[in-house]
Amino acid sequence: MRNLVIIVALLLATACNSSVKSIERQAQMLCEHIPNLERLEDSGKFLTEDYYNLLYQMVNLPDLAPVLHEWEFWFVSADGTPVAIDECQVVKVEKTDARHATALIKVQPEDSDYESEEHTLFLEKVRGKWLICDYDGTREASQRRIMLYGRDSE
Repeated sequence: MRNLVIIVALLLATACNSSVKSIERQAQMLCEHIPNLERLEDSGKFLTEDYYNLLYQMVNLPDLAPVLHEWEFWFVSADGTPVAIDECQVVKVEKTDARHATALIKVQPEDSDYESEEHTLFLEKVRGKWLICDYDGTREASQRRIMLYGRDSE
């Protein structure tokens, strides 16, 4: 009986580790699709639908010129370039439940004057595929901006 428990525990550990490795590979690929203002539409199929719609709504608010420049830099590395897959290293992945995971990524900007930066990708499994559902808290920041804009325009 004890051997059976050990075998089951090893199988579960292997399956969990395999799942995390799969998410790590997906997170690495998703680094290339973290949107900035110009790449939002192209990144759409790599974001959850609600996250994409929120970002799209935020970017398309009228009279947003003063915050667009700041908003764009939430999505790029320190030297102002989009996060490219070859600049991104997945440091750690934590699966929070069957449908959600968090990936800590380290981005090394192309410009050697900048230190590498850590960012957080929040992932959600949708129809069997891991997608970006938030990036460094931009979901909440965008929601706040949309709410503030609604109050300002009344």
